[in-house]
Amino acid sequence: MPMVYIQLHEGKDAAYKKAVSEGIHAAMMDVLGVPDDTWDQFFNEHKPGNMVYDPTISACRAART
Repeated sequence: MPMVYIQLHEGKDAAYKKAVSEGIHAAMMDVLGVPDDTWDQFFNEHKPGNMVYDPTISACRAART
């Protein structure tokens, strides 16, 4: 069973994290055939300035919104 580590800026509420978690899990079930009862996801929250990444990458731009 895959473990997923999600990096994000601190301050996102529980509803946001739940939506992200459900979306990731649905994609893993669809693409990888992961069973529905497999939920190994870990959120790591970071203070502003503690995440350094290439801002031209579209996934990074989306994560800032």
